[in-house]
Amino acid sequence: MKYLKFIISLILSFIIIESAIRLIYPQPIDSVLYEEIFTSRYSESLKENIRSLKPKISRMKNGIEFAINDDGLRDYNYDKIKDTNTYRIALIGSSVNFGFNVHLNETFAKRLEYYLNKNVEGKKYEVIIFGRPGYNSKEYYGIFKDKVIQYNPDLIICSIV
Repeated sequence: MKYLKFIISLILSFIIIESAIRLIYPQPIDSVLYEEIFTSRYSESLKENIRSLKPKISRMKNGIEFAINDDGLRDYNYDKIKDTNTYRIALIGSSVNFGFNVHLNETFAKRLEYYLNKNVEGKKYEVIIFGRPGYNSKEYYGIFKDKVIQYNPDLIICSIV
């Protein structure tokens, strides 16, 4: 009975502390609704509709603008056919790779691209972000088969967070 009282008081203490923290330091409300940035597209490889980013939109979140390119990626527009001196890396991942709260050039992919191009001469590196909030493993496969392969990457990094 002692342990039950202890556990109940511990849980109640955590609830009170959590409530106090939320009152004192409220978290900002996201200025982006996922419904605003998602659309449905038919995946040839999965033979069903999956969620995808709406092409050609721009939104703000926490004071940072993010734009979706013509192909539904948060990235620059890239030709699907790359130059012979280009080494292309595809980064498939979820919202961490998408980078909601950072500018595009501060995302992991763009930082990697910057440092690779800064330290190597004679070759150009492109790191393309195939990140989207809320990917599941089935959608990873769909984006890989439907889009990533079209860009002819030399290296594919799958980030599962």
